[in-house]
Amino acid sequence: MTNSRIKLCSGCGETKSVNEFAKNCSKADGLQTVCKLCKKRHDNEWYKNNQPAAAQTRMAWKEKNRERERELSRRSYRKVKYGLTDEDYQRLLNTHKCCVICEREFDNELRPVIDHDHTSGKVRSLLCNSCNTLLGHARENEGVLLSAIEYLRKHQNS
Repeated sequence: MTNSRIKLCSGCGETKSVNEFAKNCSKADGLQTVCKLCKKRHDNEWYKNNQPAAAQTRMAWKEKNRERERELSRRSYRKVKYGLTDEDYQRLLNTHKCCVICEREFDNELRPVIDHDHTSGKVRSLLCNSCNTLLGHARENEGVLLSAIEYLRKHQNS
């Protein structure tokens, strides 16, 4: 090959731009031998033919690595739902050692949940699940919460 910007795909036999090949540091040129499209076709075909075995392998890994799976799932959820990286979440944990409403300390029994503004989506703080649920049931309406306080005060000595 005289032009270093193109490469022959061993899958389809076409000459393609090097941008169409995934990286592979074990190869002399640092690229896979098949283009991304051929690799995708191969992987899809393999999955279609090996779906039960692939599912079984995936489930066995999840079972063996239950805690790791939970943590990966939590990380992914925080990133997708709130846009929080691991570093962002760690900063929140270091800042808030307890629920900012009821002031109970977080531990293995009382896990923090991320509170966010439902209108803007902006993360506000960490709360315990009970306090976060309280805000949700009150529809984050200050008037409803004040009415609840008045109700409790009125019936405090009954």
